[in-house]
Amino acid sequence: MEINAAQFRQLDIQLGSVEEKNLSATLKTTGFLKVPPQNKASITSIMGGTVQKIFVQEGDYVKKGKTLITLTNPEFVKMQQDYLDAAAQLTFAEADYNRQKTLAEGNVTAQKTFQQATASYQSQQAKLNALRQQLSLLGIDAAKLTPANISSAVAIKSPVSGYVAHIDINLGATVEPSLTLLNVIDNSQLHLDALSLSRIYLK
Repeated sequence: MEINAAQFRQLDIQLGSVEEKNLSATLKTTGFLKVPPQNKASITSIMGGTVQKIFVQEGDYVKKGKTLITLTNPEFVKMQQDYLDAAAQLTFAEADYNRQKTLAEGNVTAQKTFQQATASYQSQQAKLNALRQQLSLLGIDAAKLTPANISSAVAIKSPVSGYVAHIDINLGATVEPSLTLLNVIDNSQLHLDALSLSRIYLK
């Protein structure tokens, strides 16, 4: 740290001879407590909806995977129905593909018919996989989906363990996609951003 003559006089610095003595280990300063970015989660939904339930309050500690909010949207029902319809269509397309393959191997059917069956089968596979991925983003396990358990509500779960902060919604509110609903903060790795000595003393 370098100071000029004016700063030397302003700080009332006194010179002395070299000697051994105990120095104070305490320094008063100002700063900010922060958490690393990976320890703070902004809770959002990939689709809009209406807030059905809020299961937490600000200050609550939650574990990773805990349901925080449920949202309802008629589109959720349609997506699940579309998946089940696509699964049924894939079963039919697979059966037709296997039948046409057997006939083609025995030269009983035209190669073009087999190619059409193959294209239809592959198209249905791609469609079903895309719908499965969409449901996964909503937290819906497509493998467990049946006509009997289709739901208009989806659960928004915490991606991290931590404390709930800044709840920005209320029951019945309509939320838009990617809107921050609340934050969950893991403060196990707090760090201090303090002002440096030069910034404190050279003002």
